[in-house]
Amino acid sequence: MQQGLLLYDDDPKKSLLAVLEAAATRHHERLGYWPRVCHVAEGRKDIAWADDRARVTLTVGNPCSVVLTLVANKAIRPGYYWLCISEV
Repeated sequence: MQQGLLLYDDDPKKSLLAVLEAAATRHHERLGYWPRVCHVAEGRKDIAWADDRARVTLTVGNPCSVVLTLVANKAIRPGYYWLCISEV
């Protein structure tokens, strides 16, 4: 089983970057390392997809930034985010 963190946030007032920054920070607090991959629901229109993948750079601290690879995943329901280290 792969270790990671599943989070739910469907607040329409939050931007995708704000949700991902909070999720990555929570992942780091709980597991002690920054995530590299985030699985999201397929069909999101607010992400510039390239072959069901996208990259986003998050600002998660004063000098700290994290690059996340977003993966479209049909098993993930809208509003859920699965953060982990690898795409498997």
